[in-house]
Amino acid sequence: MHSLTILEHSFEDIFKGCVNSRKEPVKTQLLTKGSIINEAVGEYKSKMASLKGHTIKTVIDKQSDAKIKKELQKLYSDKMVKGVARPIYEYILAESKSKGCCFCSYAEATEIDHFLPKSKFSEFSIAPINLVPVCNRCNN
Repeated sequence: MHSLTILEHSFEDIFKGCVNSRKEPVKTQLLTKGSIINEAVGEYKSKMASLKGHTIKTVIDKQSDAKIKKELQKLYSDKMVKGVARPIYEYILAESKSKGCCFCSYAEATEIDHFLPKSKFSEFSIAPINLVPVCNRCNN
């Protein structure tokens, strides 16, 4: 796996931009989790930098926060892939053009995947640090 260029946008700005384009009451529900998610992203960066990514735990409880979990996952498909945060998606892909797929380094990266799966770590669904450019073959 090759390294990626660190994005200059703050996660907090990306999160607020995506969430603010949602309708109430979902918008308010997501914003109430904002500080917890922002802290989790900071911890993610720290743990990955110190090679302790295997110790990352989810902060969104599957049972009590099931609706929030789904809404966070939808932020990726609705806002990152085709919405207000699409420029960030495009930037991550463009940065990998000369390096190829993040996993195989062979094929051209044509899509974005989640390093930690959004099904389990929904709080990182739109966190650029968790988004990796991949080829279609590695993504499937």
